[in-house]
Amino acid sequence: MSNPTRDPEIQALLDKQAITETLMRYSRGLDRHDRKVLESVYWPDAVDDHTTYAGDVKGFIDYSFTFTKDMRTSHMLLNILIELQSDAVAHSETYYIGYHDMPSAAGRENFIMGGRYLDVFEKRGAEWRIKKRVLTCDW
Repeated sequence: MSNPTRDPEIQALLDKQAITETLMRYSRGLDRHDRKVLESVYWPDAVDDHTTYAGDVKGFIDYSFTFTKDMRTSHMLLNILIELQSDAVAHSETYYIGYHDMPSAAGRENFIMGGRYLDVFEKRGAEWRIKKRVLTCDW
């Protein structure tokens, strides 16, 4: 929750850091197959459009864990641009590189992709989480 006596520029930095840490928890939760961590990134009423899945966040998490159950993954976040729209809404664009070691007909295959996460964050109480995510695959 914002402190009304705190300098607005300091509060903006704190909010942006909280959003950045939420983005980092997303990668951790996905790569470690940690449902609790991944759930902590999204509001329960969030939606995610991940190209091969579009819908509610519970369905996205279930889909992701099924899709990656035989994979080793590493999601790296690069440029993170956060624009605070208000005290409770922010938009972010985060570049990612996703590494996937996955089963294939030849045994194992490396699949690497890059793109952006386009997120709408909401702050409820003192916590920032994703309300809406769109994934782009740029390469």
